[in-house]
Amino acid sequence: MLLDAHGRAVIQPHGIMYLAEQVDTCVAECFQHKRSINRTRDEPWLVGFETCASLDLLDMTGLWPTVAGASMNINSGDRHIARAWSRVVYDAYIWTHGLWYGSSMYQNSGSIALYERGRHAIPATYGVHIALADDALLGDLVRIADDINYKLI
Repeated sequence: MLLDAHGRAVIQPHGIMYLAEQVDTCVAECFQHKRSINRTRDEPWLVGFETCASLDLLDMTGLWPTVAGASMNINSGDRHIARAWSRVVYDAYIWTHGLWYGSSMYQNSGSIALYERGRHAIPATYGVHIALADDALLGDLVRIADDINYKLI
C-alpha cells in the first residue's frame, strides 16, 4: 500500500516500480530533472535485489514499438506519451508484468517498468539496502556524478 506524507492510503488505479540493472542507471534516472545527486533530500536509498520469480516483460528495445505503431522514441521521448502507451499495454497485454526498455539517461542500459502484478517477484528481503547519505556510497556516487556530469550534493 502506498502512503502519503501523513500516513494516509493513496488510491491509484495501477502501481509501477522503476528498476534498472546498474546502480549508475538508477542514479542517472532518479536525479535527471535537476542533474544533481542530492544524498539527503527526501532521504534517498539504494535498494538492490534479485527477483525471486520469473517475469514476463514486453521488450520495448526490439521491433515491438514499430510494429505497434510507435517508434523507439517511446523509450526516450515525452514521458506523458510513454505513460499513455504503458497504460494501453497494461490493459491489452494482461499476461505481462511490465516493460523492458533501454534507459534514455544511461547508455540504453536495461531497465524495467514493473507493474504491480509483478510484485510476486520482489523478495521479502533485499541484498542491498543503504541510504545514499551513507559514506560507504560516497566514492561510487562521486564516480557516477563525474561520469554523467551531474552535481553531487
